[in-house]
Amino acid sequence: MYGLVNKAIEDMVLQKFGAATWEEIKRRAGVDVDVFISMEGYPDEITYNLVDAASDVLNMSKPIILQEFGRFWVMFTGKTAYGPLLNPAGSTMKECLLNLDQLHLQVGLALPDLAPPSFSVIDVSVDTFKVRYKSERKVLAPMVVGLLVGLGELYDEPVSVTMDEIDSIDTLNTTFTVKYI
Repeated sequence: MYGLVNKAIEDMVLQKFGAATWEEIKRRAGVDVDVFISMEGYPDEITYNLVDAASDVLNMSKPIILQEFGRFWVMFTGKTAYGPLLNPAGSTMKECLLNLDQLHLQVGLALPDLAPPSFSVIDVSVDTFKVRYKSERKVLAPMVVGLLVGLGELYDEPVSVTMDEIDSIDTLNTTFTVKYI
C-alpha cells in the first residue's frame, strides 16, 4: 500500500488517541518508519500489522478499527490536498461511487503500483442501494462500511450500512446494503 494509507492511520490515531498511543502501536507492530511518504509504496503487511497492533493497544476489534479508519479516510482525503480528486467524481454519494473506479484509474497514473478495489452500484429502491466491492486484499471489507458512512457524511447524505455477503476465492467480493436515513 502507498504511504498515504499508513499516514492516514497515523493521523487518525494521533488525532483521537495522541502521540504516545501512536508510538506504542508502531512499537507493537514492529514498524520503525519515522515518516510515511505518501507516494511511496510499502508492504501491505505494515498496514495489517498497524491494524493488529491498534486493535491490541486500543482494545477494539479489527473490524471496528477498520470501520473507523474507513470513515476517517474519506474525511482525511476529502478535506486535504486530495479533496479536489473527489470533485469530478460527482455531486452525490451514489454518483461518487459510480465514478470511483474511474477515479482510481486516474490516481493509478501517478501511483503505478496501485491495486485499487472496484465498486459497482445496484439500485434497490428509492432509499436503498447495494454496493458490490471487489478487492485483492481480503481483510479490508470492514473498512468499506466506514468508507460508505464517511461518503454519506461528506455528501451530507447520512446512511446506514450493513455488510451482506462475502465470497472469498482468490479475491474478496462483498456486497453492502446502503440505506439513506
